[in-house]
Amino acid sequence: MVLLFGAACFLLYYGGTMLLFVPGYPGEGYFVAGRLLYGVLPFVAGLALLVGVGWLRTRRNASSGLWRSVGRAYSWAAGLVVLFWIALMIIAGVRQG
Repeated sequence: MVLLFGAACFLLYYGGTMLLFVPGYPGEGYFVAGRLLYGVLPFVAGLALLVGVGWLRTRRNASSGLWRSVGRAYSWAAGLVVLFWIALMIIAGVRQG
């Protein structure tokens, strides 16, 4: 379950980076094949893995409901991705300064 969660976080980070921060050439359309393949596909796969993590957690701990477990998985993943971005910004600031 931890490995699936880690893979989901990585896919969310990678897909979000490719969608939002990888520049194309000036005037490039947003819906090009490379951006969809390397951005949307990993992002959606990460979301699907988080649903799987929530489902596995529900099977292990029957006291919490499925939607509550999935919501917690999404919350933890979003928090970890944001913390990773903040850490990268701090590292970049230290290296430039």
